[in-house]
Amino acid sequence: MPKLLFILIKLLSFSPIFRVIDKSHFGDLKRNSERISLNIFSVSLGTVIYCLLYTEINIPMFKLWIHRLPRTDKIFSFGWSEMIYLSKLQPRIPDAELDQKRNDFEIDLTSKTPEEKELLTQTILFKINDCQTTQGKVFNKFLAYLAIIAILIPIYIPFISKISDILEKPILLSNLYIISGIITLFSLINILLFAYKFIKVQGYRKFLFRSIKNAQNPMEASTKYLSGLYYDWQELQNNNVCEVSLIKNIEKYLICIVSWNVIILLATLSFNLLTTTTNYTPTQIESKSNNNTIQSLDISSNPENFLENNKKLLLQLQTHLINNDFKEIIFIRNSNIISSNYQRLLDFLKVYNYNNIPVTEVFTSNFKLSQSEIQIIFIRR
Repeated sequence: MPKLLFILIKLLSFSPIFRVIDKSHFGDLKRNSERISLNIFSVSLGTVIYCLLYTEINIPMFKLWIHRLPRTDKIFSFGWSEMIYLSKLQPRIPDAELDQKRNDFEIDLTSKTPEEKELLTQTILFKINDCQTTQGKVFNKFLAYLAIIAILIPIYIPFISKISDILEKPILLSNLYIISGIITLFSLINILLFAYKFIKVQGYRKFLFRSIKNAQNPMEASTKYLSGLYYDWQELQNNNVCEVSLIKNIEKYLICIVSWNVIILLATLSFNLLTTTTNYTPTQIESKSNNNTIQSLDISSNPENFLENNKKLLLQLQTHLINNDFKEIIFIRNSNIISSNYQRLLDFLKVYNYNNIPVTEVFTSNFKLSQSEIQIIFIRR
């Protein structure tokens, strides 16, 4: 598959709509994937992927069709719904199968010399130690990922109380925040589901010392001991496969959260830089027919800095209000959404409006104002 095409298709594997996945790898699309599934709707929840209205494409047969070569199978297959379970793609080896492998190993040991048995013992002990090392690394990774999640969650909590401020930002940036929030929440749910599966205790059998103790002779004891080590090694491998698969899925969703955080950070910095460079000073226009004053004010700036950025204008307004210089104040806006900055301005007027000067709010869609701009008309006495 060409690299550019693969990247475009890979992006679709993260979308719930028209999602492209490789069912044999639990949704993880690879360049050498032989069967890919295009789903009208698909969502992953922990160790289960739900697919609705899907088309499965056989890539090798598709290539044969392109080159006009004979095919041995269908290119497309269709389905209404399907559930893909991670446990079925990477199942644990049943106990009966492990017992059979141990019995076969014991039979094979009867033809081994003591030197060969000693060599096998050292080899299996090395394999067991390797599996235990892998198990320790996986568990350390799991703890590290939980620590990262514990750091990220308190960072997101303050944003919940500022949803109204986020919605007041330009539509492109606010939509980016909303999409990022949905993806982050979805990823956190999946991480918690995989973490629950990881910490869920899964018991497994180990060979018992009494099987060696009850041996009839040293040769039988040696065989039982070696077959027991072999059984423990197989069980450790069995568990390691499951744990590594779970930690890789946790890692995938954690990378997704971090990536979207980086995107949001860059977008916010770019927006702040753009608004800083394009920010204009409120203009004051003196009417020629009378002494009324018109102020144009941008209310799209950061709510925390709004009052500070317009300090000069507000100090002048404060003085006029206290001196009762105005007969009426009129606000004209082009948006029916009352932003936090607009509300701050109204609250400021209420604080210093000792003389109860009438304040009139006018909403009009015909006036040539942007949604982030208001005009204030001060009618003097």
